[in-house]
Amino acid sequence: MVFSLSICALIVITTEVVYGQEVTVYGEEVTINTKLGSIIGLRTQELNDYVYRFRKIPYAKAPIGNLRFEKPLPYGPWENTLDGRSIAPSCYQKLTPLFEDILQLSEDCLFLDIYVPFDVSTDNRKSVMIWIHNGGYQIGQMAPFDGSQLSIECFGFFSTGAIKGNYGLWDQILAIRWVNENIDSFGGDKQSITIFGNEVGGFSVGLLALIPSNKGLFQRAIMQSGTLMSFSLQGNYTEAGSLNIIEYFRCPTTEPQMSLDCLRKIPAEVLIGAYFHAKAAQVDLLPFQIPFTPVIDGELLTNDPMELLENTVSEASIFYRSLDVVKGTVSGEGSKLLHAFQSGLQNYFHFDANDHIPRHFLCNVLAPAMSSMTYRNNTKVTKVICEKYGQASNKIELSKSILNAFSDFLFNLPTTRSLRLHSKMSSGNGNHYQYIFSRLLPYLKLLYPFPSWFDGAIHSAETVYQFPSVATPFTNQDEDLKIKLMKYWTNFAKTGDVNEQGLPQWNEYDILNEYYINLDVEITSGQHLYEDRVYFWLKEIPAILQTEIQINTTEAIGNKAPSSDNVKRVTTVLIFTLAVSVWKQ
Repeated sequence: MVFSLSICALIVITTEVVYGQEVTVYGEEVTINTKLGSIIGLRTQELNDYVYRFRKIPYAKAPIGNLRFEKPLPYGPWENTLDGRSIAPSCYQKLTPLFEDILQLSEDCLFLDIYVPFDVSTDNRKSVMIWIHNGGYQIGQMAPFDGSQLSIECFGFFSTGAIKGNYGLWDQILAIRWVNENIDSFGGDKQSITIFGNEVGGFSVGLLALIPSNKGLFQRAIMQSGTLMSFSLQGNYTEAGSLNIIEYFRCPTTEPQMSLDCLRKIPAEVLIGAYFHAKAAQVDLLPFQIPFTPVIDGELLTNDPMELLENTVSEASIFYRSLDVVKGTVSGEGSKLLHAFQSGLQNYFHFDANDHIPRHFLCNVLAPAMSSMTYRNNTKVTKVICEKYGQASNKIELSKSILNAFSDFLFNLPTTRSLRLHSKMSSGNGNHYQYIFSRLLPYLKLLYPFPSWFDGAIHSAETVYQFPSVATPFTNQDEDLKIKLMKYWTNFAKTGDVNEQGLPQWNEYDILNEYYINLDVEITSGQHLYEDRVYFWLKEIPAILQTEIQINTTEAIGNKAPSSDNVKRVTTVLIFTLAVSVWKQ
């Protein structure tokens, strides 16, 4: 019970009829007849043009009572005219300053918002974009981008192993299926659907693109600052956090059904409070360690995503590589870490990030955490990460390098690895493009007062340019960048090709040249983004692990009858050499 989405139909047409469905307009209100029933919406102005806006369309039954911690059930048709003029309630979550305008929270929050341009035609169906937003599976709503919202935390990804979890992914699939089956009533083409998202939204997009049963539901995918290989979102803490919640409420721990029956009786607002207990009990303070995320459940996700993708004859890999994809990051992904510092993390570790980030944070906190997440606390890996990113003697350059370590590990490396695997096999592959977004809007500098030495585009900065309904003061340069970015994205959604005459050429990514585009007020292009740093993670660290395999193998042969622990250790190192990331069931 996690995601409600916003749909952007790319429609440029001439009449007030949508595929045989008459649209009736009374002043600012509009009514449309669909296969499921009639909906009343509003006609609003966006970017000097009008759109029809239909909000709060239910795609699933309310996930309350016995439907909490279950796969969503389709909402089905409705009898009376559905009121699509009001904003849906936001899903239960902790209220943060970014979302302090939330007026209503509810566990019943699985809705769609659909936006259709004012002029529509029966002759030319238009492409559709489905936005899955970010928020670390912890926060999010529709207001900031006039788009999607999510029900997050334990509600969507509670799992103990015996209790399967992944309800959030099932929600997303049901929502996309609803769009596929009903978007023709709004003028959309179900054969041309693009799913796109930022951070966990991008991660979700990557996972959805790896599930073969989704074939035909969408044709293209855009992953912004998140891919299916994003280490921090791979279920490492889900089971522990879920068990903590069960114990917190003193529910039965041995029988899964009894655990669920107990938790379903607890009010949602109380359950959310327990989420923070689970987070505090099991997860360190670093911002990339998230308690409730997707897990390998044996149904939607049958194996580690890396292994599924690397098995090029598997249905999952074939489906993933058949899609057209765009993947990218921003130049200042480390702003996520800076935000954590300013929210109290720096006080815990006794430094002031406004001045600089000390080397001891890198070597004693960040590098060990990275090693713990993906390399089983390998001390050699910790050491080389410290040496690689802790070389600078100038404290400002050192601070930037530490942010690079954070950015590379969580965002840049997963993006590059997934691009390489997507393009590794040429037969049957869709188009694939890489970008980096480097513009920091002057307005955002005031909104997010990061240290003066920080000069990157903050995490999720590109989303401000993607959504025209965001009331942000753009300079002329930023207005131009916004238009170009939106053209790239919508061109891709229409055809799978980002380019058009008049736009700077964006070359397709391939494993030999690794072309990318740099989206800034002056758009440029390049090859082999962060080449030296990528080489470190994909060549130097695996070489260290390979050496350990050889040493451990020699020891095992010398001992003739190695213990099960030694065999397990050798196997574990081998797994990390090949996969780097591991999902825990």
